[in-house]
Amino acid sequence: GVSLASLCHLAWGQVVARSSGREQVVFGTVLFGRMQGGAGGERTMGLFINTLPLRLDLDGTGVEASVRTTHARLAELLAHEHAS
Repeated sequence: GVSLASLCHLAWGQVVARSSGREQVVFGTVLFGRMQGGAGGERTMGLFINTLPLRLDLDGTGVEASVRTTHARLAELLAHEHAS
């Protein structure tokens, strides 16, 4: 019940965590910007790409819980995909 994006973000978070020696990591994730575009948004020309920070706590939690938490945090970011 989670997306491939959630798995990839968690894997990248693990790389950042191991490289930095930290359990809490923050990195940017790119959002498409058209999900909450409103009526006619799919016909508008141009890019709507936005990069927002994603924070992951990689504190030894089990794999399933970590994937579900990552998925939930990515879903929460969708509300902010038009942030400046």
